[in-house]
Amino acid sequence: MTGGRAALVLGSGGARAAYEVGVARFLFEELHAALGKPPDLGILCGTSAGALNASALAAFARRPLEGVALLARRWTEMRLDHMVRIDRCEVLRLVRALLGHPSARATGSLLDPRPLQHLAHDAVPFARIEESLADGSLEALALGTTEVATGRNRVFVRRRGRGPLDPSMVEVRAGELRPEHALASAAIPLLFPAVDLEGALYCDGSLRQSVPLSPAQHLGADRIVAVTTQHVSPEVSPRLAQARARSTGSPVYALGKVLNALHLDRMDEDLDRLELVNDLLAAGQRAFGGDFLERLNRELRPRGRTVRPLRTVVVRPSESLGRLAADYVNGRDFRRQSGPTAAAFLRLAEAEAEHEADLVSYLLFDGPFAQQLIELGHSDARAAGDRLGELFEAGHPDGARAEAR
Repeated sequence: MTGGRAALVLGSGGARAAYEVGVARFLFEELHAALGKPPDLGILCGTSAGALNASALAAFARRPLEGVALLARRWTEMRLDHMVRIDRCEVLRLVRALLGHPSARATGSLLDPRPLQHLAHDAVPFARIEESLADGSLEALALGTTEVATGRNRVFVRRRGRGPLDPSMVEVRAGELRPEHALASAAIPLLFPAVDLEGALYCDGSLRQSVPLSPAQHLGADRIVAVTTQHVSPEVSPRLAQARARSTGSPVYALGKVLNALHLDRMDEDLDRLELVNDLLAAGQRAFGGDFLERLNRELRPRGRTVRPLRTVVVRPSESLGRLAADYVNGRDFRRQSGPTAAAFLRLAEAEAEHEADLVSYLLFDGPFAQQLIELGHSDARAAGDRLGELFEAGHPDGARAEAR
């Protein structure tokens, strides 16, 4: 038998979010076929560019493959010179502000946000989210942001029902979600401007919460599929180590590493903590009987807290997305492109490590590269197919944790 609610959590940055579309395609197509029913992912949580993907899937919760197809089409139709536009006036204002010019008023962004704004408004029918909630095909949607003034994590939530949220949850704002909420979550500092919501500025939710496991848990999920775009390499080759050493003085290389650090998943730490809780609960049941969990929660409930086992499967890239970006930009097809944007990306890639273009991977909003990421996400999810099937069909033993490497 399956457990209770299940959640899909998406955390990524910039153009890397196309990877999540491939994972979603596997979940709602091949895994659906294998199970004979759709996976019951009624809770959707997103942060950074993952907020855009989560919002689209929420809008199409009744027909998720339509949402996946829409996202795939939008990502693969992107063209770099349309999506990435340097705002020259803003760059000049930013430089003047950094130099202390009293009249300078800069938003702190280097890129023109309008293409991303058009994507959010055109690709995601936000009005349908309310329909999905009303008919029960969606339980909750949560979008993580960071409040600029305080640096605190804020989660904007739309869900069924009106009961109180778990008081131990991070600070939340409940209410109808709009494109601006997703754009705020996706606003990478320095690259895109912060977004005004309810009179306060908000930016990339990954600054405090790169993969939103906590909101999913507090919204009632006891099973989670988490998707991250951070590749974990067992070892660094001598060649790559030498390339990194040669590039350490490059500001472009440094900015790419800063973005990686900002989006670096705290997920492994969260999973270790969840696994410890699972182990403690399992040990308690063995030592004190099958009703241990019920008795424990009876004691905790007056304090507004409860605990339960949480099963997870993590899907992450089997290859470095920075390396894929470097290979793509240095490939023959990309080098044939003309125009200032393509030339600028070639220079950016050359300024990073020879086989690793992290900054470029966040900005490479180009259809063929998005297609590569979608295919990789689909392949990595397929490699985790048995674990995902167990999560939705039979479940894992208490304390189990599965991860696609």
